[in-house]
Amino acid sequence: MNELELNVLLFIQSNQKKNGNKCGTTLMEICSDFGEDLDVIKPILNKLNSDKKITVRQGLNTKLIFIP
Repeated sequence: MNELELNVLLFIQSNQKKNGNKCGTTLMEICSDFGEDLDVIKPILNKLNSDKKITVRQGLNTKLIFIP
């Protein structure tokens, strides 16, 4: 796992703990926080999802990312 993957995973985990495990993190929150484009972040999230380190659920307006 490279440094950016670890930082993204820790960012999702800290956001989830902040809101009491009730709300997920959006893709755009991650992109804006790290200052990276979608084409950089999306492959990282796909890898984390395939490794079962994150789960993705459909919210009202967008997909939300959670730590299982």
